Amino acid sequence: MLLADLEVTGYELQPAFNNDNTNYSLTVPYEADRVTITATAQDSTASVAGAGTKDLTAGIINTFSIQVTAQDGNTQRLFRIYITRTAPRHNARLASLSVDGCALSPDFDADSIHYTLFVPHDKNTLTIDAVQEDSTASVSGAGTQTLQEDNDTLSIIVTAQDGTTNRTYTFTIIRAAVFRVTFHFQNDSADEVDIVGEGQKIIPPDIPVKAGYQFDGWYRIADGTGIAWNFASDVVESDIALYAKWRSSALSASLQPAAVLTAYPNPIVSGELIIENTALGGRVEVYTAAGTLASVHNSLDGTTIINISQLPAGTYIVRAGNRSAKVVKQ
Repeated sequence: MLLADLEVTGYELQPAFNNDNTNYSLTVPYEADRVTITATAQDSTASVAGAGTKDLTAGIINTFSIQVTAQDGNTQRLFRIYITRTAPRHNARLASLSVDGCALSPDFDADSIHYTLFVPHDKNTLTIDAVQEDSTASVSGAGTQTLQEDNDTLSIIVTAQDGTTNRTYTFTIIRAAVFRVTFHFQNDSADEVDIVGEGQKIIPPDIPVKAGYQFDGWYRIADGTGIAWNFASDVVESDIALYAKWRSSALSASLQPAAVLTAYPNPIVSGELIIENTALGGRVEVYTAAGTLASVHNSLDGTTIINISQLPAGTYIVRAGNRSAKVVKQ
């Protein structure tokens, strides 16, 4: 028994229909939860069973049989269609997240779900722009949101195509003034501007570079005089400018440690570090292994005890005068 046609509405059979072939396949997207199969016998006296609208299960091969029976009731031919409905996607991550006119801290990262949002006191609405990584996922909580007096959090919920995988990005709202922090690299790089909430710490940029010079910290004064900005403890109270201080590489070579600094305990467990043979009125500088100035402390005559409990675990270089020591904080 032959068919005049065999179709799945909106899709192409593989291979194309031919009575010499009784097995066909095709793949449909997850969104297609049902299909319509049509089949017509060449002989108008024959009957066709198995056509019509069919529900599809995702993630498996759905098999449908089309049976053609001759007028005699005995002669039959069976055609099969194997339809794969793709499994739903599980991606519930955002590709971007921003709030118009407000500073987001830290900068957006798809792997980070908790943020602080510094909102000016006179701002009553927020426009949140959230774009999902996977276009099949849905996003709720974006758009224009009205702030109430007691609002302290906002959430953006991303739900994957599967309907069960979700990811919640949360804003903790801080009502505060915001200020501009301008980094002047004083090399060939363009200045950078960050927006930081009142009373908040600044996140430093990547360590800058300048041919023939060694970076020596960020300062409020362009010529590098005064005290370096302490990113571990200093907070923003107004618009400020920070200037990169550079030291000639040739000069740096002459300032290499003449003696080893005695600093203990090493490793540091409690956060306190004892430094011997320090000078009154000097300072103790703590650098990350990458060379970023992490904290600055005033030194005492003889022995100085500094507290670096606010710094994360890692390897640091402690410098006092022309002496330095490598320490590990656990």
